[in-house]
Amino acid sequence: PTHGAPDIRNWRVKQEWLVLGANRVVAPSQDTAGRIERYTGRRPDVQYHQPEIMRPAIRPRVGQEEFRVVVIGVLAPHKGRATVISVASAARELDLPLTLHLIGDPQGEVPRRAQKRLTYTGSYHEEELEDLINEAKADAFLFAAPWPETYSYTLSAAMRTGRPIVATNIGAFTERLKDYHSALLVPWNIGGEELARQIVSYLRSLQKNGAGDTQVLSMSPV
Repeated sequence: PTHGAPDIRNWRVKQEWLVLGANRVVAPSQDTAGRIERYTGRRPDVQYHQPEIMRPAIRPRVGQEEFRVVVIGVLAPHKGRATVISVASAARELDLPLTLHLIGDPQGEVPRRAQKRLTYTGSYHEEELEDLINEAKADAFLFAAPWPETYSYTLSAAMRTGRPIVATNIGAFTERLKDYHSALLVPWNIGGEELARQIVSYLRSLQKNGAGDTQVLSMSPV
């Protein structure tokens, strides 16, 4: 509505000329290309913004009792703010060996129930990101967006570390993590308590067994 859209269908009709009138249309993921084709009838060429980089897998240290999971970027609602706060709250209430650290702006006050398990840096400049990731000493990364990312530069930053990644099974996450050595894909609408349990279970399994194929969590979300 802030951009003058009374509803999504009229918005698409008003904007489709951009795609239909272009000499060439390029999308940064197969998922995005499929959505554009579904709306306009025109299939874009797919070209990732960057070449995919595969680093050797780094699993959580054997014997480590608490896991530190890093979230990157602005914690807006469409980036999974509610889910991240719910995971932090559940970790505290259930006394799970899990803390979250946000590299970015939490977009408002962090509720008291989540404060002991969720820390954050505040806003950062892009050139600072690599150093902030190194300083965070992550055991894994979490991408909790409940909407379809078109590509995700922050996912690229996480993949470059070689550390495990937990992400929702929607948008570009699914295809980009398909061949990643340590990834867990979870339902985009999974509840925070269940997600917190699954993260701990997954990282414990990596401690024991090492990296493997990307895993997909099939369940009825709570």
